Amino acid sequence: MMENIKAAKRAGRSDVLNRYRTMAQILTGRNDASIEDSIQWVNMILERLALPQLSEFGVCGTSFEQVAADAMKSMAIKGNPIPLTEDRLIYILNQVCQCNCDGSADNRDDSMQVEYRNNPIETD
Repeated sequence: MMENIKAAKRAGRSDVLNRYRTMAQILTGRNDASIEDSIQWVNMILERLALPQLSEFGVCGTSFEQVAADAMKSMAIKGNPIPLTEDRLIYILNQVCQCNCDGSADNRDDSMQVEYRNNPIETD
């Protein structure tokens, strides 16, 4: 999502940005929700679901070039709101892979993190 939003901003794709803004409003239940609030909401849900990280599936120990090449052949990638290239997929893998393939610490770009203000989801 973060990469799509960045790419949409660079490309001036207000149609895509408006869809992300609408999604943020729906997910958060707030009319003033920003595009970035949708990222925060999804991250919060993923954390609560405690889904396995990519490293647990062996992705981080695999050639990102091969993973990206395989992904480009997938029908699912054609539904992405902004066309992705192998280089962009490799960049995304480097951002989300905990081990970054060389055992280094996680150094994801957190520039899109936002403070989520009104959590409509009940816990416990």
